[in-house]
Amino acid sequence: MDDTRSRQVVIAGAGVAGLTAALAFSERGYLVRLFEQAPRLEAAGAGIQLSPNATRILRQLGVLDRLLPAAVRPEAVVLKDAATLRELARVPLGEAAERRWQAPYLVAHRADLQDALMARLAERPDISLVTGARVGGIATGPRHATATVEIAGKTVEAGGFLLIGADGVWSAIRAFGGFAAKSRFSGELAWRATISAGSVAGEALA
Repeated sequence: MDDTRSRQVVIAGAGVAGLTAALAFSERGYLVRLFEQAPRLEAAGAGIQLSPNATRILRQLGVLDRLLPAAVRPEAVVLKDAATLRELARVPLGEAAERRWQAPYLVAHRADLQDALMARLAERPDISLVTGARVGGIATGPRHATATVEIAGKTVEAGGFLLIGADGVWSAIRAFGGFAAKSRFSGELAWRATISAGSVAGEALA
């Protein structure tokens, strides 16, 4: 295996997991080729909770300071009875969380986290991001892995010592690797909504 491939990581999927992995390997001195099937990265998703173990990593990757202006630091997680609104449990966060874990507990929109990751990624010349790229197959060897990628009607091969499938719940990498599994409905539902922090409802829930 040539020296370039031995220092290169190939990642399929430029969501939160793929972008974070790309930055982490870049920080360690690896070249990263990142492929995303969508023609462009767009805002998607809803709110996301980032516990201190996650924000500590974002700080190490140079992402946290970019995210903070768009994030909220909740003072507590409160569980209430849906029928009576009686408080059932309360977990202190805010300054208490930072003192204990040396990193903040944040709530942010997934799109804002993605933007912060992308801003940091743009500063890393050792990461190449290609959108509109669909992985059509993979091949593995004792010390390397190769992805066959379709880009604008052309087929290219991208190889490295590691291939990461961060391409979501319908992962092509997982299917090509023989790890595909059918999802099963758990019988549980969760209703979620996104509101503006500056709205009356947002201020009431802050």
